Amino acid sequence: MSQVIPSFDKDGNLNLPQYNGRDWVYRQQAVKMSFPYCKYGEYAEFGAYAGKTLAGASAIVFVIIVLLKAIKTI
Repeated sequence: MSQVIPSFDKDGNLNLPQYNGRDWVYRQQAVKMSFPYCKYGEYAEFGAYAGKTLAGASAIVFVIIVLLKAIKTI
């Protein structure tokens, strides 16, 4: 909530979130925090998958280059 940019309404009132010690309040209304569902390790799984894919593609390209150089020397 500290990253919410303060704004002025048409009456000239300053609107900004305030913390009253227990809850966040914005325009005299309590703000209910809700966060999206996050699966633990999801980004790690994607990173492992991407790494394996890139390593496999690099290995295939390396083998093709080695074979082409071997054929060229024959």
